[in-house]
Amino acid sequence: MWRAALTMASGICLAAPASGQTVRGLLLEASTERPIELGTVALVTEGGDTVAAALSDESGLYSLTAPEAGTYTVLASALGYVSRGRGPIPLEDDQVRIVQVALTPAPVPIEGVSVETTPIVITDDALLANGFYERMMQTRGQFLTPEAVTNSPARYTPQLLRGLDHVHPQYGASGWRTWVRVWSPFGQGTCVPRVYVDGSWVNETGRERYAEGLGLEDVVPRDEVKAVELYWGHQAPLGYRARDSYDDASADCGVVLIWTK
Repeated sequence: MWRAALTMASGICLAAPASGQTVRGLLLEASTERPIELGTVALVTEGGDTVAAALSDESGLYSLTAPEAGTYTVLASALGYVSRGRGPIPLEDDQVRIVQVALTPAPVPIEGVSVETTPIVITDDALLANGFYERMMQTRGQFLTPEAVTNSPARYTPQLLRGLDHVHPQYGASGWRTWVRVWSPFGQGTCVPRVYVDGSWVNETGRERYAEGLGLEDVVPRDEVKAVELYWGHQAPLGYRARDSYDDASADCGVVLIWTK
């Protein structure tokens, strides 16, 4: 996939600088709003010339810089999706435009390859009612089922999530006095995602929780945890996003949903 994307962008700077006439945005899956990684996004003039191209990162973010002011079209493509264009997009000198592109999934037939799926076994009616299994079938985040939680050797609630993608291991930290920390989607160290317990936001102000000396184990003990969902960066499902709280440090970090017994 890298080779195909790089071939399409041959001769074009893939990492656009953060100056000049810039188009930035997100490349997402239309039906789920899941970020698309390694999609090719290109900036095309009215005459059809490609003047910039980039690969979307693991959060779906991309940035394109035009050599001069003008009117452009953003063309986006990714393996397994229908290509799409957005435009016309007028760009003035030193202007930054935000353009989100949503691609519709398309089957990719591979001759001689068969795919087997493992059915999801529903073992808890409460989790079925709160949408846990439905979200699990969408495969947007990472999930610890009741069986996985029961079989986990973790002694404390934060330790349940260690080993999942993007989770910072916090070596040397006391397991019962920590919150879950994940690697920042923007590559600036780590951050604390929003934590919901049975649908209620519990770390509303992380600084106050730390000042009180409270860890996640204090809020929801390990023995009470039934299932866990983790959504990194912008993966959070509707109803658990922090778009109304840009002053909250966890707004763009991710979301952890904890369901209790």
